[in-house]
Amino acid sequence: MPTPESSFMPQDNIALENKAAEREACLIAKAEERFMKLTKIREAKFMDMMDAHEKKYRALLNECMAKGMSSKYKAFHSKYSKLTIL
Repeated sequence: MPTPESSFMPQDNIALENKAAEREACLIAKAEERFMKLTKIREAKFMDMMDAHEKKYRALLNECMAKGMSSKYKAFHSKYSKLTIL
């Protein structure tokens, strides 16, 4: 009497393995796609946060300059405010 394992033909095992591999590849592709979407969303939020921080810093700097910072600090801020972070 054949056992359940021996009732499968080798082609059936290969077909099942191929189907499982295709399913796994599909799941991996979907996960990567979701990850990339989340990464883009996080990057956009981070850039918005950095823009807001820079605007706040510049407003504070302009306020201090309007109040009359010493020339030493004016030179420092005019030198380093031109640098951009990539």
